[in-house]
Amino acid sequence: MSTDVETKKDNLLCRITQMPMRIKLPLMMCAIAILTGLVVGLSAITTATTQGEKNAAEDFKRILITRDEKITAAFEGYEDSLILAAKSPYIAQALRDFSAGRRDFGENPAPVMQSLYIQGNPNKLGERHALKDAQDGSSYSAAHRSYHPYFSDFTRENEFYDLFLIDAEGNIVYTYAKEEDFGENLFTGRWKTSLSEAFAELAKQNAATASAVFTDFSVYAPSDNAHAGFILSPVFEGNRFVGAVAAQIPLNTLNAIMT
Repeated sequence: MSTDVETKKDNLLCRITQMPMRIKLPLMMCAIAILTGLVVGLSAITTATTQGEKNAAEDFKRILITRDEKITAAFEGYEDSLILAAKSPYIAQALRDFSAGRRDFGENPAPVMQSLYIQGNPNKLGERHALKDAQDGSSYSAAHRSYHPYFSDFTRENEFYDLFLIDAEGNIVYTYAKEEDFGENLFTGRWKTSLSEAFAELAKQNAATASAVFTDFSVYAPSDNAHAGFILSPVFEGNRFVGAVAAQIPLNTLNAIMT
């Protein structure tokens, strides 16, 4: 019995350590919790004195393994959705149109965009996505009226907290949730976050070997300091990098899987 337990223990730890890095990084917090639980569960198995206790410990271990598999599957699903979207010509066209509209607001477009879609939004925080058109007559709002329904559906279907379109210069030209990062530049704007670092890494990729980039879960100031992680997928036109589509995953999404 002791040999079987040790074999299972070794196989499980090997499986966790061999998880793809793109999955492991954003799941560090959850992995620690899972490993801690596994140690407790395995200890219970080896020290249990009755068959009932051993069965209960084995059940506990199976629950932890199932949660691990669910988390991995969830993030692989997020990744697949973003990669597929990023390859669509529709996304590249949306990036062009939103970027052109942003430029039309002048040298400092972020305050103008936020005035229209945050301060001037009749909907409260958490419901700002309901505004489809600020009705200011701008080319940006024309693009927003055209593309926002599609991106709203995409965000809700995938259960993302927020969705971003970011042009090649690091300008956040669109968000679903319309929080304080809307319209800002990732490098010269008000916020320097894990999203900025991930985009810089993403921009170095080439079309032939491009892949999604994950961030770890950390405090994200534009979301009122909530913990969040991001998944970014590059957008290319031919071999030219034109930006990225990114999704924000709140920590409570993982908590729901873990419970």
